[in-house]
Amino acid sequence: MTTLRQLLGIERTYLELHEAIRNVGSVECEELPDVFFAQEASKEAQLMVESIAKNICASCPVRILCRDYAKSTKVTGIWGGTTEAERYSASGT
Repeated sequence: MTTLRQLLGIERTYLELHEAIRNVGSVECEELPDVFFAQEASKEAQLMVESIAKNICASCPVRILCRDYAKSTKVTGIWGGTTEAERYSASGT
């Protein structure tokens, strides 16, 4: 069960990410959302799409905030240059 404290933390993390994106002007992932949420038929195709997304994230100025948001909300897809599995293994959950 999600506590009020957790919800407030998620909201704060989202607002920080949103504000950072606004300050930057835009981020490349906004133009290519399908790359960050792709579910390819083959493992090889999936790894190729993940690689493209991670390369885009590598130069993003809000990458760390994006990754932290994804960790706190447990969203799917590539966020901050990490997959769900990578975020879960890094956080121990």
